[in-house]
Parts: sequence; structure tokens; C-alpha cells
Amino acid sequence: MLATLKPNLRLLKASRNVSNKKATVGRNATSNSFPSMTERILLKCRPSKMRSRSSSQKLKRHRDPRSTSNRTWRPNKLHWMKQHERYKCLNRRGFPVLTFVQVEAKQSSHDNFKDRAQKMIRDLQGQKVALTKEKNELEAKISELQASGEESKKPDPALASLREERDKLLAEKASWSAAQAAPSDASGNWEAEKVELVRARDEALNNLKVAQDAAQKAAEEARNIRMQNVCGFRQIQTFLSDPQFRRSSRRGL
Repeated sequence: MLATLKPNLRLLKASRNVSNKKATVGRNATSNSFPSMTERILLKCRPSKMRSRSSSQKLKRHRDPRSTSNRTWRPNKLHWMKQHERYKCLNRRGFPVLTFVQVEAKQSSHDNFKDRAQKMIRDLQGQKVALTKEKNELEAKISELQASGEESKKPDPALASLREERDKLLAEKASWSAAQAAPSDASGNWEAEKVELVRARDEALNNLKVAQDAAQKAAEEARNIRMQNVCGFRQIQTFLSDPQFRRSSRRGL
């Protein structure tokens, strides 16, 4: 049993080495170079001749890797050429095709714009909440004002009395304006009365001045008379106090 497994192990090791050296040829070639678990089990279960035949076929395949790599490389090359031609045509027609770096820059700018938009949306939502709150407050105030207006529409006795008094005052004012708008003869009479009053005032002022002068003269005369009386009284006192007058008065007695 060991003698039969040794050549198979050698073949497997050789196939692995070859696959590692030819890894750059293509994915399909490298994937086919390694046997799967089922193939390994089948190799163990098959007879030695079958195993040697399959291993020889694998060796031939690994010795000529172009047989499998060409199958994958050619269509990939054709696809790449088609894409390259399409890229050139688009650039010629004025439709620039973005490179990977440009796409990354566009994506980053798009992400930044998205973040800014989300931030603006959040701010606008906050403003909306504040405005709705203010709207509710204003609606409440409007309802209160409407209720107070309905109450104010009711008749107020104090207001009615004030209105009646206002009407009376307006009527009196109208009568005064009518009296002021009398004919010109009334204004002439008033001018004559005013002249007479001015003349009477001047006469009264003159009479007052004359009376003041007379009173001043009378006061001066009274003061002079009093001074004369005082002087005479003093002379009498001095005469009476004279000793000669006393002696003569005693002799006469």
C-alpha cells in the first residue's frame, strides 16, 4: 500500500511546485493545478494504473500551461480592448469617462454634500418644531383675543353714559361756534365796547393818580403839623421849666 502511495505523493508535490512557479499565468490555470479533496479521495480509491494515467495527464497539462491560460487570457484581452476603445470614443464625443481617483473624489464630495444636507435637514426640522410651537402660541392668543372681543361687544352702561356726555359737549361746542360766527355788527359793537372800556380804564387810572397825589400831600401836611405841634410842645416844656417863669408865677400869686 505504501509503495503504491509514494509515487502519487511525488506527483502531487511536483504538481504543486509547478503550479507555484506558473501562478502568474492565470487564475484558471492555478486553480486547476491544485487537486481538490474529491480528486484526492478518488486518486486513493482508483487502481494504480488509473492513478498513474491521471497523474501523467496532469503533468502534461502543467508542462504546457498555455493550453488553459490562453482560454482565459484571450477573452479578457478582447474585453479590455473593447473597453479601451469605448473609453476613447466617449472622450472624443465629449463624454469624459472618470478615472478611479476622480470617482473617489466625486464620491467623497457626494458624501460631504449628503452630510451637509442631513445637517441642514436636522436644522430645518428644529426650526419647524420651533415655528409650530410659535404658531400654536399665536393661535391660542388669537382665540383669547376673539373671546375678549366678543365680551367687549356687550353694551357697557358706563360707556353709554360717556357717549351721551360726549354728544352734549359736541352740541355745546356747535352752539359756541354758531355764536362766534355771528354777523359783523356784533363784532363792531364789541369793538366800540372795547374802546369805551379802555377809556374808562384810563380815566380810572388818572383819578387814582390824582387821589394818590392828594393823599400824599395830606400825609405830608399832617406830618408837618405834627412836627409843628411837637416843636411847640417842646417850647412850652422848656418855657415852663425856666426858673424865671417860676419866680414870676410865684410873685403873681
